[in-house]
Amino acid sequence: MMDNNKVWLIPENVQEEEIFKKFTDPKESYNYIVISYKDLKSLSILDYIQIGKYNDIEELLGFIEINGHILECQDFKPDFTLNNKYFIPFIKYLFKGLKMSSSSPIYFYYKPNKPIVVVCENKKGIIAYRDGDYRDGD
Repeated sequence: MMDNNKVWLIPENVQEEEIFKKFTDPKESYNYIVISYKDLKSLSILDYIQIGKYNDIEELLGFIEINGHILECQDFKPDFTLNNKYFIPFIKYLFKGLKMSSSSPIYFYYKPNKPIVVVCENKKGIIAYRDGDYRDGD
C-alpha cells in the first residue's frame, strides 16, 4: 500500500514491488540499525525520529516539542529525520498481521539520497526522510 502523500510504501502487489525496487538497489550497501519493538514504541511519543551518529555510535533518537521548547539530545547531528505523523501510520500498517513481542527486531536500512527501508519479520517498506532543517515546519 502506498499512502496518499506518497511518503511511504509497503509493497503488496507486483506493481508496488516494482516501485519499491526503483528506490532500493540490492547491489548497493546500506547502513543499518536494529532496534526492538519495545524501543520503537518508546520513540513513538516523539515528534520526529532521527538517525545519525551520537558519540560515534549509530543511533535512532529524536526530539519532541513541548510548549514551544524542543527537547533533544545535545550535540546530536542526525543524517535522517522522519516525521512521526507519517512514520506512525507507516509502522502500524507494516506491523499489521504480525505478532510482535517486545524483543522483536526491526531493521532500519539507510543510505544518503535514498528512502529508509524498514524490515520486520517478512515485511518490508520504504519511507521518505526529510533533508535540511527539520524545525522549519512541515
